[in-house]
Amino acid sequence: MLGLCDNARKASLFPHTPVLHESSVGAREVFVEEKQTCRITLTAPLNNQARVVVFLVCGANKAPAVQRVHTGPRDVAEFAAQLIAPAGGELHWFMEAAAASLLPFQPAELKLKPR
Repeated sequence: MLGLCDNARKASLFPHTPVLHESSVGAREVFVEEKQTCRITLTAPLNNQARVVVFLVCGANKAPAVQRVHTGPRDVAEFAAQLIAPAGGELHWFMEAAAASLLPFQPAELKLKPR
């Protein structure tokens, strides 16, 4: 189960960090310049071994990130969530209406309810 940050990262896969290009399965330390700290993250290849990956996304502030991940150009250095694609598994996105508001389509899992 993953979340999505407003900069289109997931977990500690921060934009423009070397760990985005990691090809091995495992956990890695990554230095995050903008936060001046180290984080531990699971590599995308490890995430992609899951049988089921679920993104839960809430908030209007996430709408631009959701839009970029789903309809923008593939740019994994900028939009780390685009790296998540389980090999032989399932990927599901569950979003509230505000988070999905900039999408030109409504995903099948999306159940829009007025607030």
